[in-house]
Amino acid sequence: MKINLSLRNRIAFYFMTVTALFTVILFFVIYNIVNNTVYNHLDEDLEAEFSEVSKSIVVLNDELIFTNSYELEEQEHRQIEVNPTFIQIVDTAGNNIKRTSNLVGDNLIFNVNQKDKQFYDMQVGGSSVRQIQAPIKSLAGNIKAYLLIAIPLEESALVLSNLKYVLFVSYPIVLILLFSVSRIIAGKIISPINNIISTAEMITRENI
Repeated sequence: MKINLSLRNRIAFYFMTVTALFTVILFFVIYNIVNNTVYNHLDEDLEAEFSEVSKSIVVLNDELIFTNSYELEEQEHRQIEVNPTFIQIVDTAGNNIKRTSNLVGDNLIFNVNQKDKQFYDMQVGGSSVRQIQAPIKSLAGNIKAYLLIAIPLEESALVLSNLKYVLFVSYPIVLILLFSVSRIIAGKIISPINNIISTAEMITRENI
């Protein structure tokens, strides 16, 4: 009597289950690597912009002096539709001091409880942005204002969304392929055992 074919399916199922678990872990790692890379790139851009803008702001006698007022009027700080950079300077209470024209009537979100540099996702005018909030300090180290800078997040979010979709769609396909391949492998593993059983049964019948 040959081994029941369901054994092949069981072996394939166990193999697929273990492999599926590793696949989930692999997909999770891939997504997180891409996610971290995307956000690190955005944060590096914000850091560079912050460094550039902060050089044009000096605290003198507890007042903010803009040594280069044209910095806030650059093309990327005026445009809205193509890779805009939003900049706003607020006092320690969050009141607006100065902002770029592309913000129109909107304001960047100020977290009054955050004293140190911080990155976070926000909404500006209905659009998702990645924002940095960092203090502007006097020579004595006292916080006199905060510099808020934001850049669009839609394209990066779209990349991550597409990646997530591809991983979700491909996962069941991978499982089906794994199960099919596993059944073939299991069949080849069981085949010698079936041959031995068949031979043993034949010898038994002949002896009887």
